[in-house]
Amino acid sequence: MASHMFKPTIVRFATLFGLSGRSRFDLVANLLAAKAKVDGEFTIFGGDQWRPFVHVYDAARALFMVLDAPGELVGGEIYNVGSDELNYQIREIGEIVLQRVVTAKLFTSDDIIDPRNYRVSFHKIASQLGYQTTRTIEQGIEEVLEALVDGNVEDYRNSKYSNVKFLSEQGTDRLVSSDKDWPRRLVDEIRQTNGAAPIDETNGKTPSKEKSPT
Repeated sequence: MASHMFKPTIVRFATLFGLSGRSRFDLVANLLAAKAKVDGEFTIFGGDQWRPFVHVYDAARALFMVLDAPGELVGGEIYNVGSDELNYQIREIGEIVLQRVVTAKLFTSDDIIDPRNYRVSFHKIASQLGYQTTRTIEQGIEEVLEALVDGNVEDYRNSKYSNVKFLSEQGTDRLVSSDKDWPRRLVDEIRQTNGAAPIDETNGKTPSKEKSPT
């Protein structure tokens, strides 16, 4: 469908981790961290499977970068979003979690429930757009653990933290974050990081610069 009138860009995210406006605990890094902290134990199934990872903040940054890029550059392109350094084996994620929750017990099982196994190259988005991730898997696990300790995450088993459970129980009508302001805060944080003005709360537009009196 790409043409001179329509320039779509496809982004393919690595496995997400970290907290968001609707955090998920059906994703491996978040789930293992929660199990270790709350249950005191967690199980790795298989463990040799490779997965690429990317923090939700860096996923959002990639979308901003693509939207800001010239259509001639990104139109009709497909980008993997993540970092070569964030390709991990599942057992490595378990070991990182265990280093931070030393009281937890790690169990392994030869049963491989999810046999997917893939390492991904992110050279294209890095070379064409200069994209680099800013947050590590260790930082993402730390923020999950802090949220559990502070009570910012309730019961990680709650269906609202899992896509499949939520949709099975509630359908799609209630798939809305209770935190209505988190998208704007994320936008403003990224804009400020890039040196841009925050969005004007009154009309949703970037405030214009006031002219100096003459």
